[in-house]
Amino acid sequence: MKVVSLYLENFRNIEKTGFDLSGGVNVFYGRNAQGKTNLLESIYVFTSGKSFRPAKDKELIMHDKEKAVLNMTFFAENRNNEYDIIFYSDKRRREAKINGVPIKRNMDMAGNFYTVLFAPEHLNLIKEGPGERRRFLDQAISVLKPKYAKAVEDYEKILTQKNALLKDIYKYPQLEATLDVWSEKQANVGAYLMFMRNSYIKKLGEIARKDHLELSNGKEELKLSYIHSGKESENEFYSLEATRSFLAKEISDMKNEEISAGMSLVGPQRDDMEVTVNQMSAKMFCSQGQQRSAVLSIKMAEGDLVYETTGEQPVMLLDDMLSELDRPRQTYILKKITDRQVIITGCDRARYKNIDNVKFFNIKNGTIIEC
Repeated sequence: MKVVSLYLENFRNIEKTGFDLSGGVNVFYGRNAQGKTNLLESIYVFTSGKSFRPAKDKELIMHDKEKAVLNMTFFAENRNNEYDIIFYSDKRRREAKINGVPIKRNMDMAGNFYTVLFAPEHLNLIKEGPGERRRFLDQAISVLKPKYAKAVEDYEKILTQKNALLKDIYKYPQLEATLDVWSEKQANVGAYLMFMRNSYIKKLGEIARKDHLELSNGKEELKLSYIHSGKESENEFYSLEATRSFLAKEISDMKNEEISAGMSLVGPQRDDMEVTVNQMSAKMFCSQGQQRSAVLSIKMAEGDLVYETTGEQPVMLLDDMLSELDRPRQTYILKKITDRQVIITGCDRARYKNIDNVKFFNIKNGTIIEC
């Protein structure tokens, strides 16, 4: 899978630009705050219909403009495809088309165009709390399994309804008779999320472990573990039915505690992915460079899983990825990713000059010039 050409109009600080990309490595360089990350963001939008940043559609549009237009030609399934997205500054819903066919929902955009993004904020996979890691898992799995995205949406609705009921039971005890109905729904949908997360972490961890051993010259062993109810739990979730039975019993056992607390106390909304290096917490004991290396290994493994699952190499989007890595790790990463299309941003082009099949673009004040 490769981006052939890209056209942007009124996207963030990019007023109007169009260019062709190399099928290998593309480097967009320039000073900070010139639009490098905006460029990666525009490409990522074609993956899911939304930004990787917490932004509303109208925030993607240049100030005082009515709309932002994005057009991309990409090669997949042995042919060129055309993708169009328009964001509006008013209340109109964004429009998306692939090969002229309208796409109405964001979740329906999954499976058309694959990217793997590494941005500085992805260090939060290690630095921040479980919510960041759950969001990563949900996004990564949804790209491969659109059904999963629908399950996440359904589970959030079920959990909202159940929590509202648990709060009301304190005032209206007769409502307890309806609690089992919502608990059963929670167990059915929640078990699917847990089973899929556990399966994904197991596959991701196997690949990331190998990549990280090579990246660290055999000095660091990376391990990813699914954490449920505060403990490693991959063995309990070997099948969907076993996971459903496990979660249903856990919810049943916690019924009185949940009524007292007025909220759901168990389920995938409380789970986590633990990241360790040499059997120690990456969050607590790794340096900034080691944390960045661990996230890069996870992201490279994410790309390998996309290829393994779909048969298409994802486009790698790497935002300032080499900062804080020593020279051997920089060299390894650059060699590892050159078998697919890569789009890199950075302040300095010199470190990429020895790469084969590389194309350079300079970004200044939202203007992109091929060098």
